[in-house]
Amino acid sequence: MLFLRRVEYGMKPIDYLKTEYHDDRHWKLLDRSKKIKEYFDKYVDKNDTILELGCSSGRNLVELYKVGYKKLNGLEMFPVKQLPEFKLIKERYEDYEHKEYDIIFSASFLQEFERFPQEQFNKTLQKTKKYFMIFGDYLGNWEHPGFKIIEKTNPDYPFSEPIIILKKYGTN
Repeated sequence: MLFLRRVEYGMKPIDYLKTEYHDDRHWKLLDRSKKIKEYFDKYVDKNDTILELGCSSGRNLVELYKVGYKKLNGLEMFPVKQLPEFKLIKERYEDYEHKEYDIIFSASFLQEFERFPQEQFNKTLQKTKKYFMIFGDYLGNWEHPGFKIIEKTNPDYPFSEPIIILKKYGTN
């Protein structure tokens, strides 16, 4: 049933997300979390409210917690264990009614859609107070009203897609 719902809502039919992606092997991908931490250190205040879209097991959030970020939230539709370092929101991205966060980020989550949910993404941007950070996702057009691209990298290890930082106009 879960697999069929993924296809129905445009997500790629990738079975590993149901089981293997949330196991111990996922926690060994710390190079990605370290790269994310570098960008957080550059742009994000430790008191900012943060949401990770498709947080999976919560590895990135746990690593951010270890270095002092405390207002952490993770959105994930698959059953994962709630950890004390962050608040887990068990819901599908397409159904989530966002509240406002200073920082919203995605680490290779947005590319899981065959048909990108543009309307939901636009709602997400509207709820972003400062930065929307994209780690390892590639959707093509990053020009969005109200945001400017302040950094875009070429694909480089550990992400095979660009890292893109969008800043909301009018923020410090």
